[in-house]
Amino acid sequence: MADLDPTGGTIQLGELGLRTPSLTGTADALDGQAGPGLRAIGGTSSEFQSALDNAGMETTHVVELQAIELPGAVGPAPGAPGRAGGGGAEGAIELDVPTPADGFEQAVLSVDERGVTTWSFAPRAQRGPKASRAGVRGAGATRTFTIKRSSGAPAVPGEQANRSIFGEIGKQVLKVIAFPVGEAAGTVANNFLHQWEEQHQGYGVRDFATASYGGPAPYFNGDTARWQELAKGRTLLFVHGTFSRAHGAFSALPLDTMKQLQKMYGNRVIAFDHLSISRDPLENIDWLLDTIPDGISLDIDIVCHSRGGLVSRSLTERTDPMPGSRKIRLHRTALVGAVNNGTILADVKHWNDLIDTLSTVLNTVGIVVGDTVDLILSFVRQVAVAAYPKLRGLACMVPSGDFLKKLNARPRGKNVYLAIASNYEPLDHKLASYFRDAVTDGIFSQKPNDSMVRIDSVVGNTDKGAFGPVTDQLLLDASKGIEHARYFGNPTVADRLVEWLGAGLP
Repeated sequence: MADLDPTGGTIQLGELGLRTPSLTGTADALDGQAGPGLRAIGGTSSEFQSALDNAGMETTHVVELQAIELPGAVGPAPGAPGRAGGGGAEGAIELDVPTPADGFEQAVLSVDERGVTTWSFAPRAQRGPKASRAGVRGAGATRTFTIKRSSGAPAVPGEQANRSIFGEIGKQVLKVIAFPVGEAAGTVANNFLHQWEEQHQGYGVRDFATASYGGPAPYFNGDTARWQELAKGRTLLFVHGTFSRAHGAFSALPLDTMKQLQKMYGNRVIAFDHLSISRDPLENIDWLLDTIPDGISLDIDIVCHSRGGLVSRSLTERTDPMPGSRKIRLHRTALVGAVNNGTILADVKHWNDLIDTLSTVLNTVGIVVGDTVDLILSFVRQVAVAAYPKLRGLACMVPSGDFLKKLNARPRGKNVYLAIASNYEPLDHKLASYFRDAVTDGIFSQKPNDSMVRIDSVVGNTDKGAFGPVTDQLLLDASKGIEHARYFGNPTVADRLVEWLGAGLP
């Protein structure tokens, strides 16, 4: 254990160097010599840690900080010993870490006393397999990670201590995470996200029955007999969002709700699994239409979530004729947390914010659908290796981007929309302070949001070129604590879906 240097000078923690300007307190470190026990040390929930293990992301070093802000601390003069380039950005921690071996990459995972979970990456020039050939790796070489130091929320007078991811308050844990990358990782043709999605999350259409909607199920895809059954009456189609599958997005719907929907639609309830990162919504719908056998005539209602709103609208607002002799009529679509006017988190400049927000929610709120966590960790690995490649599945959600400009210029047609949105604020006041300061104020320009999407993106607005306001709306206020991935477990949402969809049935 060592005392922190509030002037920003470097303290050595074994083979790590640590600079903590304006902070006073202590730091303790464990290195790779400690073995597998490192993975159990603080910060990450058991589910999140299991996902790290399954992804081959190994903890090599851990630093535990007990620190408080020291106002008015003065750092050493520029160029003074131990300064290492000036001590980093204001309010930041710097950690010098031995470079990984060839064929490996690394990132630093930070979890503070509120459970706020963030990732830090090496400078771009030092990332990926090419770095070793550039002379930035080898015996004794180090790289510096800059980690934002977030201030904790003050306790509410008279309130008992809140649950903490550590079991105590005031600690920040930094974990150095290493993982294999392979020789070709980071290239356009073979990046982590595209490769993972192709291997684990292909296309498919499945029945979404009461006995199976909570988990994976076989796809019927081009089974003509099943499509002919669906053509006998109104069909309900579920469409998931980014980083998800149908059973992950909608499994929280109450069983009684699913039973009602099955009865209302005569067991014609299905779901569409699709690639949400490497393909755009138009490509998703093209696959679906090609899968429906030629000559089939369908009447469809839709329940969609998040990016699934863009996939659904690519069908409901389609201006091109249906391929072949297929006939598809769209009637009612429930847009739940849909990114109709995009989300700033899809902009490449905010990918770090996207990763941090998703990781914080997964690590604290407890939304731990295996495929979702695995895909997000693939996203982390992609950024750590190759910075920020262009991904069509995310680019479609960039506000005022080319995809949304074209989609929002289309006529809405005869389909009727319901928009469901939430003004999310965690019920834990310490975590709530992070979402107010970092998410609502820092990312969403002080506009109400569900942690991923602004309300005016879901329900529409009157801005030029925007998706216009939806008449039928359900808005959930902050007292409900409904985060972007948690709409469907809310009884008010479930009841409204049944009522609204039922009102449109013949």
